[in-house]
Amino acid sequence: YLSLYTTSQMYGLTFQYYSTIFCISLKSKKYNIDGQKYEYRKVKDAIFYNDLGLMKEGGHTIANKERTICDLLYVFPGFAFDNLKSVDIEMLHKIATIYDNKRLQKDVSKIIKIIKSNEE
Repeated sequence: YLSLYTTSQMYGLTFQYYSTIFCISLKSKKYNIDGQKYEYRKVKDAIFYNDLGLMKEGGHTIANKERTICDLLYVFPGFAFDNLKSVDIEMLHKIATIYDNKRLQKDVSKIIKIIKSNEE
């Protein structure tokens, strides 16, 4: 499914531009098809097959904003976001539980604190 840098750009979570299309998969692999780069990053089966925070769009499966945040923190520990406006805190917390990862839970808790402090 589409996620990571690709969907973080779509949702405005990051402002950097990446021409590579990033996906989550059961295997890590890189492809170059007709000049378009694709990078697949591996996650555990239990994460990949859990559809919480995933949307079907035009024949593709795409991570929502909160799933994108969790995927990025899982694959790239310590990832820094440029914009966390309009993140659903309850959904973010709920999605984080499917990763069964204490480090990710701590990172998500920090992000939730940042979001709440920006709302004040």
